[in-house]
Amino acid sequence: MVATVIAGARRRAVRDGDAQIDTAHLLHGLLESDPDLREVFPGGTPQVIRLLGYLVQRVIGYGLRWSGTVEVSGAAPSAGSGPAGWSPA
Repeated sequence: MVATVIAGARRRAVRDGDAQIDTAHLLHGLLESDPDLREVFPGGTPQVIRLLGYLVQRVIGYGLRWSGTVEVSGAAPSAGSGPAGWSPA
């Protein structure tokens, strides 16, 4: 299964024009290939669908606004940058 997930992540990275595989590519592959993993999410199927939706939005361009976030730049978020649960992306 790991080889399948990595192959899918590589395929997504190449298709998206990314130089490297990132966590979103790997997470997308895991969610698609492992039904047991999908059952781990406390929100159940609706939460998994929402997460897959975010990953798809990232692929079609909404992710471009994520440029400069922690994952891309390595910069740490500033203290007090938003309320609990807030994401800089």
